[in-house]
Amino acid sequence: NLIGFYVVADQQGTIIDSITGQSLTPGQEGYAEAAIDASVVEFKVEENLTTVNFDVTLPGGSLLAPYLVTDGDLDDLENGDAEVFFAFTAANSDGMSHILELGNGSDNTFTFAFEDLSDNDSEQSDALTEPLRDRDFNDLVIDLTLL
Repeated sequence: NLIGFYVVADQQGTIIDSITGQSLTPGQEGYAEAAIDASVVEFKVEENLTTVNFDVTLPGGSLLAPYLVTDGDLDDLENGDAEVFFAFTAANSDGMSHILELGNGSDNTFTFAFEDLSDNDSEQSDALTEPLRDRDFNDLVIDLTLL
């Protein structure tokens, strides 16, 4: 898996396409590609990874949103061998939440919980026709501290 953060223009997840200058909202065609292009940092999640430090300088008032590439990296995503999920449900191909923000950012620390399973490829349960995705949001939990 790969985690990244990209710049959004507002709390609804609007981004400005760096090529066209067009505003895109979650769910619009081209949103995923433009969001990945707007990424300011990404890191591969390795087993037993505990800490990743990175420095990014952003203008004051900038808003960041996380994304998760499942079962691969950006190359796999480009080749169609991985899937990407965003904090904004409308941007996700299965229309489900995959990233939750836990807490309120006290002490400039934000906690995100990730669900890496998609409803797109899941088999349906027999009687309930409910997708088998576990919805536990414990596949990855990260703390992001802003300095």
